[in-house]
Amino acid sequence: MVSVHTRWLIGDGRSIDVTRDSWVDGLPLCRWPTTVSVEAGEGLQVCDLMTPGEAGWDKTRLARFFGEHLAERIRSLPLPQSGGPDVRVWSSSTSPRVRMSVLSRILRREYVPGPDCAWIWRLGLLPRVALFLWKVVWDRLPTRAVLGGRGLRIPLECGVCGVAETVDHTLFRCSRARDTWRLAGVPQPVWFCRDQFLQAMRLASESPALRQEVTRVSCTAYQIWLARNARIFGERCMPPRFVAESARSQAAEMCHASSTGGTLTARDIWGPHLASAASHTVFFT
Repeated sequence: MVSVHTRWLIGDGRSIDVTRDSWVDGLPLCRWPTTVSVEAGEGLQVCDLMTPGEAGWDKTRLARFFGEHLAERIRSLPLPQSGGPDVRVWSSSTSPRVRMSVLSRILRREYVPGPDCAWIWRLGLLPRVALFLWKVVWDRLPTRAVLGGRGLRIPLECGVCGVAETVDHTLFRCSRARDTWRLAGVPQPVWFCRDQFLQAMRLASESPALRQEVTRVSCTAYQIWLARNARIFGERCMPPRFVAESARSQAAEMCHASSTGGTLTARDIWGPHLASAASHTVFFT
């Protein structure tokens, strides 16, 4: 985050990549317009643009790689007579030092707070179920649409419905998911869509009287995801009734363990700061 506000101050030029590093100004030359021959300059260091044995620029090489105006701008950059090491400096100065107040302003300006997930860790769920909910909140479940958006060349459609397989579709709009929710006896307003589901869960998490119901709903969503994975990887195709029963069984075991203190839950062993380091492409098993 901070490095984008720095550039290189030229010394001997051996540490600076001509096209990929910021040394003329705060922008790498590979992101400049057509005055740069990126292909010709690929792999060159700034020292390759200098006249050997002299503290000056090689005008012939500059003319070969750059347009007239950019070459003139580079020639205006001062070169040290001593040829010391290259130094990374703040983009608006020639000093490698910067005040903490400046860094603090940049970090505050560029920091975007994420969703509040603290309520998940207060539910007392098993770690794998709590992590699953965290991924739902952050839209990090590796559905086809999510993975396709990261560059994977895979079909983006749901194998059941033929529409884009987003997190919202996988858990709440797919025909198999909707059948599972109905068979589980969960009211439709809870599972109408992802946002409504998360809002209902967050509100219910504040009531100890609804803790068991929240656990059951969480397990239902989790089992829908596991059933989807089983279909995708060709293991088996579980009917919605079986998925709903698996969720009931898992929730019952979780509630029993919580009441007897027998099993560690996410509330006991994890905090939100650890969840933020979780992988974005984990397939739950």
